Amino acid sequence: MSMDYTRSRCIQPPNRAVRGPMTATTTAGGPDEKLAQKAILNAEPPSQILRQHHTLLEWGPVRCRRRTAVWPIMCCCVVLGYVFIGAQPRGLQEMYKALLAHVCTPLSSGNHLWYKTWGTEWYHSYLPVGNGYMGLMQSGRPDYDELVLNLESLWSGGPYNPANNYDGGNPTSPVPESTRENIRAAVWADQTPDMTPLVVAFPHYGSLTSPGSLFISRSATPNVTSFQRSLDFDTGAISASWQEGTAQLSRTSFCSFPDEVCVVNTVASQSPSGPTVYHFDTLRTPDYASVSCLDKRTIVYRGQAEPGGMTYELLARLIVGSDASVQCTGTPGNATLASSSREQTVLIAGGTNYNIDAGTRATNYSFVGPDPHMAALSALSKATAQSYSSLFSRHTSDYSKLFHGFELDLGQKPDPSKTTDELVAEYSTATGNVYLEWLLFNLGRFMMITAARGVLPPGLQGVWSTGLDAPWSGDYHANINIQMNYWGLEDSNLGSITGSLWDYMSKTWAPRGSETAQLVYGSRGFVVHNEMNIFGHTGMKLGDPQWANYPAAAAWMMLHVWDHFDFTGDATWFKRQGWPLLKGVAEFWLDNLFEDAATGDGTLVATPCDSPENPLVGPTYGCAHFQQLIWELFRNIEKGFPLSGDTDAAFLKEVQDKLAILDRGVRIGSWGQLQEWKRDLDSPSDTHRHISHLMGLYPGYAIASYDEESPSRDEVLKAAATTLIHRGPGISDSDAGWEKMVRSVLWSQLANATGAYYEYQLSLERDYGANLFDMYDGKANSLFQIDANYGAVGAVMNMLVQAPNTPSLSDPLVVHLLPALPSAWGSGSLKNARVRNGMSLSMSWTGGKLKSASLQFDKPALRKEVQVVSGGRTLKTFTVPSNFATVRVL
Repeated sequence: MSMDYTRSRCIQPPNRAVRGPMTATTTAGGPDEKLAQKAILNAEPPSQILRQHHTLLEWGPVRCRRRTAVWPIMCCCVVLGYVFIGAQPRGLQEMYKALLAHVCTPLSSGNHLWYKTWGTEWYHSYLPVGNGYMGLMQSGRPDYDELVLNLESLWSGGPYNPANNYDGGNPTSPVPESTRENIRAAVWADQTPDMTPLVVAFPHYGSLTSPGSLFISRSATPNVTSFQRSLDFDTGAISASWQEGTAQLSRTSFCSFPDEVCVVNTVASQSPSGPTVYHFDTLRTPDYASVSCLDKRTIVYRGQAEPGGMTYELLARLIVGSDASVQCTGTPGNATLASSSREQTVLIAGGTNYNIDAGTRATNYSFVGPDPHMAALSALSKATAQSYSSLFSRHTSDYSKLFHGFELDLGQKPDPSKTTDELVAEYSTATGNVYLEWLLFNLGRFMMITAARGVLPPGLQGVWSTGLDAPWSGDYHANINIQMNYWGLEDSNLGSITGSLWDYMSKTWAPRGSETAQLVYGSRGFVVHNEMNIFGHTGMKLGDPQWANYPAAAAWMMLHVWDHFDFTGDATWFKRQGWPLLKGVAEFWLDNLFEDAATGDGTLVATPCDSPENPLVGPTYGCAHFQQLIWELFRNIEKGFPLSGDTDAAFLKEVQDKLAILDRGVRIGSWGQLQEWKRDLDSPSDTHRHISHLMGLYPGYAIASYDEESPSRDEVLKAAATTLIHRGPGISDSDAGWEKMVRSVLWSQLANATGAYYEYQLSLERDYGANLFDMYDGKANSLFQIDANYGAVGAVMNMLVQAPNTPSLSDPLVVHLLPALPSAWGSGSLKNARVRNGMSLSMSWTGGKLKSASLQFDKPALRKEVQVVSGGRTLKTFTVPSNFATVRVL
């Protein structure tokens, strides 16, 4: 569907002809419609008519509707006073009525966040937009609007300053095999090993850093009234509107992926009393950051992430109407743009000299690319050549194809009388609010669309950070966080935007990680650990082994690699990129499994290992989490080898031989729990935030598709539930949103709708700010961590549909529909969800029971047999059709 609408209120920009018929509520061919058509044929924008008569009296949440448009959910509708209308000639009266009837209709879908106040805190109340390359957080304040900017690849640290001698966290010489043997010997003897020889200090690891803010400063009157702002998930844009005396103003902001610019458009119904000024706050001292005039309407802001560090540039160009000009003024090192035009559009383009393709041994791991100026100027020039409406239309068309490629209805009922911050403040697990729960899900998909399509995948803060140093460096934590970012992505039909993730692993993990494997472990393949930057930091960081000793990170990410292949059936991608990643990680683990010398049971175990961040047990052997991941990795190698084009039969045999004697990491302990370690060391009172040993339940399948006889699958699932109960709801340790989302998906995988929904609600009650940003350690704090925003997507999808991976492609794929449906979501539907095996799913339900369901086979399927289950009964078992076809299930 093409899109062609404007901004937060039903007013067209100057000089823009209305294209295409508007959807009328009057009788076809009647006088109202004919008058409206006449205005359209005469290319007389409604805005020009309305602006000629400054009679805009009332604002409210509405949506603009056109046959060619997806409407903005929050726009400010103009209501003409009856006195004024009555004073006009009859023809104008009818035209006003027709235009209003055609342009404005009441709010219905409510697919937005909205507020009656502007943002005062970046973490809790600013609103985000982005295009992957850039991120923008906006306050919306009428007189001093702050746009906090981010460039996805702007990092301090790394190899840019030669004095750093950046080494990727690797030792300068190989760790002797005798050292590793001593570590393993201590583990077998139940002693604490000395891990010091394996770790390296990381003084130049760096951090995601913001270039600063662009401020829009204007002389607003003290009497600002009728203020509203919104973040519209249907359009991917922020809108704000307000009155200043008799003047009406609106501002719309978005970041366009196809045009690689951020756009902020401001419209006033009257000429302003003074100029609007645009200026950068660089956050940096003039010796490594400066702003100057590029031309009379463009300021250029150049700087370094840190002295001697990465180079970046931002360009801001101001485009105005014919009623005024633009001035660029300033002193050396600082400059501003200013104009008194009624309509002003600022275009922002930028970039860095980071080059992800220069992270190899051949380039000395420099990651240095060309100066960003020409690329930024090119993007800016191309955007300048377009009208604002064209930029907006191209943005919304691109964004909508992704966001509206999937639809979810949970039976939500929007409440237009309450703002989002009011809904968040009053939300509790006792009362719930399906509408807010639905909005949280939609925000997660919005944040992925607007953050994932650049060069790099979203890290801990996505493309939204503030200040010179981001919390936790804004990096890639790989013991739950980056994994959770991608939960629900394939399922909700966003698998097409995962490319930056595969490139990131292929180009920053594998090259330097192969050296880490050789230097630290004496191994083939490649390895990374718990925390990674964008410069190939793959070594084990100096720190407590409970978080630093995590060579299983890449093995976990290989689940995502396999899943992408399973969901899409894209054999070309799998051969080119997916298989080399899988094989590289598998080669590492082939060299790092050892026969269990502690128990003598003949199985292969990983040692030394730590269950992520859990201090209860130090470095040991056979951690359940490690064993499950490696088992799944080897199984996926078995399944993928015939489809990979690889002819290395010796490699496959080595995998199969070690898989046959690999410890699976599934044991039931003394108090009925699923053991976290091979030794029965679990404590019933341990409420640690991580539950890594249940990874095989979700997102993995070592538990979910468990097929051994002793213990039985039912016994294993019961033990997993016991562990989950004792681990608690995720409050006592960190109170983070992500730990509640983990618990939610685990409960839903156990078909426990009550537990799954409670954890989702608990997170929403305790962990989200007024802008629905996830706050680490509770909503009162100011530590944004994006993983729970993304995790909400996976949590909701897993309550509605499950199709766990299978050990073999000869096994039937079991698709569970509504496996853990909360009673509060008793009626609803979804359209175009994705299911592994190349399927698209649409279904509806009412009264808590499935009403209809169909599976569309539109991608190559890896398995031949499918079984569909719902409500405890098998609905259909069938063979995958030979051609792409639809299978009606119910």
